[in-house]
Amino acid sequence: MQKRKDCEKLTTDHKMDSIQFQELNRRTDVVSYALMAEINHFHKECANDFKKAMRSFLIEQIAFYERVVNKMKEALTAFDE
Repeated sequence: MQKRKDCEKLTTDHKMDSIQFQELNRRTDVVSYALMAEINHFHKECANDFKKAMRSFLIEQIAFYERVVNKMKEALTAFDE
């Protein structure tokens, strides 16, 4: 983007053709859009991975505490007489 700004200044100073500047604009737009698409894809993948990890964590936590409850119920039966 800095190169684009530099070339824009060169165009206003008539040291660069406007056709060259338009081509440069097109190329920088393509690179910018590609970069934004990559960033967007990365964020979506990151969110999906986090959801999967959190879901797995919660399932395992539920299973753990269910085992704890079952052990406590077994211990309680030892005190029933």
